[in-house]
Amino acid sequence: MNKDRHFFMKWPELDMSVECEPLEYNRCIYDWWLDHMPIRAVQSHAAVTGDVFYTLNIRLPEKGPVFPKDELKIELMTKAPEGYGTFSYNAQSSLAGGRVGLAAVYYGPVHEEMDHCLSFKVIDRDIEKVKEAGRAIWKAIYKTKDIITVEMSVKQ
Repeated sequence: MNKDRHFFMKWPELDMSVECEPLEYNRCIYDWWLDHMPIRAVQSHAAVTGDVFYTLNIRLPEKGPVFPKDELKIELMTKAPEGYGTFSYNAQSSLAGGRVGLAAVYYGPVHEEMDHCLSFKVIDRDIEKVKEAGRAIWKAIYKTKDIITVEMSVKQ
């Protein structure tokens, strides 16, 4: 585990990017995802949950690991600070067999009381940029119908 391993989220159509760093809790999730980057996906945005954007389904190269619940910190999305994010994937017993995932970033108030395991955060100097990206993604999804892609890659 490299303590300083960061990744970038880049939106080519918006000509924007932000740098993200791990949260020490739930680090096992963070490290697993970074080991599977680069990732390219279509960006989407929640309709009623609040200020959260997420990737549409990411087809993973292998099944996501099963982490013991006592190793994870589980929090309500409504408690997520601005710029925090989560990586998740479906259950291994589901139709996709644990091989479909998503990445989500909370950039403002969230209204839906759902559990998540936060695992990364946008670095402080990029918080305003992630808010700007969130607003642009919302506009693309619900107003202009533009397709926005996201590229996630480990910082070299």
